[in-house]
Amino acid sequence: TADPHTAIAYLGTQAPQHVSTPAPQHLLLSTAHPAKFAEVVEPAIGEAVPMPVPLAQALARTRFVERIGPSAAELANLL
Repeated sequence: TADPHTAIAYLGTQAPQHVSTPAPQHLLLSTAHPAKFAEVVEPAIGEAVPMPVPLAQALARTRFVERIGPSAAELANLL
């Protein structure tokens, strides 16, 4: 499994369907923007991390959280 950022990065490594040569090997490393965790990052680096406007807008949205158990049935029921 992968978080959305890593999943998109992985998809970017895949060769187009029309290419017959094997895809090269890839190493994927991913992380969130440092401003998302400013309370940890800023003390570690000793300076403020600017908050990008799109990230600030996303973090300001109302969150909807629905907790479910670790089963496909509960996920299917939620969907």
